[in-house]
Amino acid sequence: MSTNTKKQSLLGKAPRSTKTTKNKQNRSTATKPNNIKQSANTSANNKAAQKSKSSLLTTLGLLLFIIIIIIIIIIIPKPTLLSYHKLGMVSNSIYWPGVFGYGATLLDSNLQPQLDSKRKALYLCTDTVNSKSCQKYKVIADNGIIAAIKAYF
Repeated sequence: MSTNTKKQSLLGKAPRSTKTTKNKQNRSTATKPNNIKQSANTSANNKAAQKSKSSLLTTLGLLLFIIIIIIIIIIIPKPTLLSYHKLGMVSNSIYWPGVFGYGATLLDSNLQPQLDSKRKALYLCTDTVNSKSCQKYKVIADNGIIAAIKAYF
């Protein structure tokens, strides 16, 4: 008698089912590390983006601070040490030009100064409205802020 042999195909159901369960398990374990890797990559990208944003904000803040300081240096009046004379009498005074020309003062005088740097003349007036109350002095030297600080202290 002949025995009945079962025909097996290469794509049979039994081997396929065992392989698929193994493949499913492998796939599920393979996707978990990928998810972990992806989440690690996204968290690293988020950290890098936060660092770049914070460094960008820091740089912009520093740049803004420098621009503000430069504008303040330009706008704020700087005192100078003036040397002026009239009739052989030489005098040194610290001249504060005031903001936009208003509020100019000489630190050692009660008179109101008006400096004409083009003509190198200093007018000291008791009344700014009446030009007859002004005395004209010739400016010898305008020594700048460092000399004014040295003369003050």
